[in-house]
Amino acid sequence: MAAAFLALFGVASCVSSGATERDQRPIVRIAFLQDLSVPDHVDLVSPSFLALDLSIHEHDAELPVEVEVEQLDTGGSPDTAAAIADEVRGDSSYVAAVAAPFWTEPEQVANALAAGGIPTFSLSPDSPSPWEHGSGRGSSELEGSPDELWRRLVPGQELQAARLTELIERAADHDDVDGAAPVCLLGDGSAYSNELRSLIDGSLPGNVARGLPPPDANVDAVRDGCSLEVWTGFPETAVTLAAALEDAGLGGGRAFDFAADAMKTVVPPTSPRGDGVVVGSLTCPCADVTLDRSLAARRFVNLYQADTGLAPGIYAAEGWDVGQILASALRGGVGDRAGMRSFVADLRAHDGVAGSFEFDAVGELLNPRVGAFVAEGTRWLPLAS
Repeated sequence: MAAAFLALFGVASCVSSGATERDQRPIVRIAFLQDLSVPDHVDLVSPSFLALDLSIHEHDAELPVEVEVEQLDTGGSPDTAAAIADEVRGDSSYVAAVAAPFWTEPEQVANALAAGGIPTFSLSPDSPSPWEHGSGRGSSELEGSPDELWRRLVPGQELQAARLTELIERAADHDDVDGAAPVCLLGDGSAYSNELRSLIDGSLPGNVARGLPPPDANVDAVRDGCSLEVWTGFPETAVTLAAALEDAGLGGGRAFDFAADAMKTVVPPTSPRGDGVVVGSLTCPCADVTLDRSLAARRFVNLYQADTGLAPGIYAAEGWDVGQILASALRGGVGDRAGMRSFVADLRAHDGVAGSFEFDAVGELLNPRVGAFVAEGTRWLPLAS
């Protein structure tokens, strides 16, 4: 540690006056709100933060301010989330917040940020907005207006449920599916899984049977027979279920016909741990640019891989795009919340590596689309519509 300090001190003593001036730039902070109690959070949450941080700091030399992206972990506690929101609201150096993927904290967090006039960029299909979608209705206590304070760059969770429902219905109509057996919506009891299961169940038509077992009854549901098996939880518990099914004599490497975005961290056809979990197809309210040949996408992938040693994970492309948006604001002279609100108010569209974004009156995506993917070798390829 001492050697490292001396080395840094030696470098500092030789820097130019220009570098010293840059070190004395005003500090602005971006709050990255995350829940690291989410299983497999390194694979599910970290890619978006790494891409966001890389994207902003790529422009350091051009910025009149020093930017600190602060990772704030709620640990899944509503009380902690509320305290963090109040702390961010009370610290004037915070000019924006980013809601991480799989952020499902209480509505009062969004309300506190909005009441403090802090624009929020959401990368989570589940993150709460202080305004009902499309209504333009907000609390009179909130400073600013919806178009100044909220932008979501991913489709909402209800759209992922609708996309999964579409795939289920399509498969259920296929000749080799037993229509007498229920569609089994299997989950792990997490808030994420329960909400997704509920949304899917509410969307299935009356002529499609379904099974909604509690988490400890997943094995029994499979034993009783399923026409389709739909996994709505996280990879960690899918591993446990796969082992339980094998122990029950129901076969190892059990295939889930469909799964949601959390399972896109599983490398086809089995997970990185070789645990035998197999996923047929899945949906994700995210963009996969690893196969995109555009110059912007290739540049992003190369920079991300050079910085992390890994291919971009889910929501990394959207994290990069949020970073580009924020860097653009800061390069243009934004240095406080009022300036960021003004910038966001004018942000009606953005062309990013994850796609072209257009926002409605309350900051939600216009014409959002949830992708569907199928395992092919070691890649997830877009599923033909």
